[in-house]
Amino acid sequence: MNTQSFDKEIPGFRGFIRRNATRFPMIVEFVAVAIAIADPNTPAWAKAILVAAVAYVISPFDAIPDFIPVVGWLDDVGVLAAALKGVAGTCIKDEHRQKARRFLGVE
Repeated sequence: MNTQSFDKEIPGFRGFIRRNATRFPMIVEFVAVAIAIADPNTPAWAKAILVAAVAYVISPFDAIPDFIPVVGWLDDVGVLAAALKGVAGTCIKDEHRQKARRFLGVE
């Protein structure tokens, strides 16, 4: 998969992530999830779980609103962690994480 397509679809995405990577501790995993979703070898059931988790994280409607410092992100991290635990062992491969690190420039 060509990770350059993220920058074409979302202008400035890579710069934003690089500038804020320290604020988002799971950013490598989050980008690896996006790469796994785009991978044609990832099973449909795993893509559905990952897409649902990502949709919850970026959704403005949360169990705990994101504008509450620290606590507002805990539910997002919990949902993403649960999704990753459910599919990470079988569907998110080391190559996805390596591509994510290269994409973010944190090799």
